[in-house]
Amino acid sequence: MKNLIVSFLLILFIGCAEKKPKQPEMLPEEEIPAFREAAEKMTQYIVLEDSAYHFTISKEKALENGIPEKYYDRMQQELDLANYTIREHNKKGIPITVPEYKIE
Repeated sequence: MKNLIVSFLLILFIGCAEKKPKQPEMLPEEEIPAFREAAEKMTQYIVLEDSAYHFTISKEKALENGIPEKYYDRMQQELDLANYTIREHNKKGIPITVPEYKIE
């Protein structure tokens, strides 16, 4: 019985291990301006909370505001990858520095 419990806990732990999110594919050159425009609109809806980035707007509301679904999904994928990277660096004690970025 003890071995069964240990086996169950091990399987549960392995199943809960976080997998690295998939890197978003390159956008076609002609889509980059539209994606940048959508990303610029969405910046006001991104917050850093508990060392992770989150949207403060639902997908449905973003679609109502003119954000194409594929761009919303891509931005979510990028946030997931960023959050994963931050957690992995934190686990290893590697500091993360973010350069100042200005939109002109």
